[in-house]
Amino acid sequence: MKSLKMLLGTICAIAFMTGSLFAGAINDKCPVSDRGVDEDHTVDVVVSFCCGNCKSKFDAEPAKFFEKVAAAEEGKCPLSGEDAASDKSSTLTIGVCCDKCETKLKEAPKKFITKVKLK
Repeated sequence: MKSLKMLLGTICAIAFMTGSLFAGAINDKCPVSDRGVDEDHTVDVVVSFCCGNCKSKFDAEPAKFFEKVAAAEEGKCPLSGEDAASDKSSTLTIGVCCDKCETKLKEAPKKFITKVKLK
């Protein structure tokens, strides 16, 4: 019985720690059409930073920085304006409602990122 409790506890801990890896889209409403998200339609948007400090700030409160991400020059850190490092990035999985919106978001992620409302 003790072993079973330990096993269940371990499984729960692993599920909790890895839950964010399989969480899916960060939003419930499509930023293109404002309709409900279809979990089969997502776009990964990569945001690159100059350093771990900027990345940590973004990861803690991404919505706070969406406008800066939208305004950032290509290859520049949206927080500092410095050159972005290829090894300092975060990936946002943004849900959309359909193929058409998925294509629009892929073509112009900066245009729609400010419309993303986090779950």
